[in-house]
Amino acid sequence: MELFNELKNNSLQATVRAINTIHRTNQSISKPELEKRITNNSSLSPQEQKLIDNLFVPDTANTELLRPFAKQAVPIIPTVPEIKWLKEMLHDPRIDCLISASLKEKLLQAMPQDGSSKQHWQQSNWNIPIQIDKPCFSSAAYQEKFKTALEALNSKHYVYYESYDIYGNEYKGEAVPYKIEYCANNNSFNFIMWNEQKQWTFKSDFATITKLQLLPQSFDCSKIELANAYVEMLKTKSEPIVLQFDAAQYNVLERCFNIFSNYDKEISRFDEDTYQLKIFARDHFDNAEIVQNILSLGSSIVVSSPQKLRQQIIAAIQESFTR
Repeated sequence: MELFNELKNNSLQATVRAINTIHRTNQSISKPELEKRITNNSSLSPQEQKLIDNLFVPDTANTELLRPFAKQAVPIIPTVPEIKWLKEMLHDPRIDCLISASLKEKLLQAMPQDGSSKQHWQQSNWNIPIQIDKPCFSSAAYQEKFKTALEALNSKHYVYYESYDIYGNEYKGEAVPYKIEYCANNNSFNFIMWNEQKQWTFKSDFATITKLQLLPQSFDCSKIELANAYVEMLKTKSEPIVLQFDAAQYNVLERCFNIFSNYDKEISRFDEDTYQLKIFARDHFDNAEIVQNILSLGSSIVVSSPQKLRQQIIAAIQESFTR
């Protein structure tokens, strides 16, 4: 849940997880295995080597193994933005679909009391109110569809769906529930399903699903494995989308993480303000949405690759000037 926090990097998080795992299992670790966990099979950087040197010592029982210098596990302390985000989620009525009332109450009681009102937390740019004026859509109906999707995923049962896209095209049929995906950009959930006939995955915003019904027939794990393989194939087959931007402009760093929250991504820093964001999208599955997201960032961002996407963005900009 470590959101919006530039101070927590992957290497440090992996190191903390390794320390806590060793304390939990009471088993030391070899240096090659520790390096593998920290670097995710990449080469070890000088900073990562310094982490190992400063935070680990040889095990007294076996000097070929390492143990943490710390005598106990590292507590996971949430940052202020993470606490703020959790408060927002707990005050959102849709959270009732995900956790029990007793757990929700415990979390609310554990929140630090800083005198802030509930309304204050709901002013942030990643919390957009539910649009209850949409056809066949209300907060109660939304929760019912969400619960049906969760039940289908947990029980491994097919669903019957009816939905429409942003162009008004209608879709319906039977499908295998694959996963639920959250998008921080518009504070919405997508339901991703596997179409057995076409052998591909597709997604629908819960707001655009007009009917979702649990069917009696069940499916086995092989269906999910097919969907997993298809999604991974799309990621590896498609060239990563590379964006470059100046973080000092228009709060673009936070906007990028917000807009592309539901994609796998990597970020690199070239100098004090210049960043490169690499997004691993899923070809036709995400293309139209990504084009719109990039256009929404305006002149603060440059598409470095792929060339096909660059041309799409250029064509869209040129078309806007000819209207």
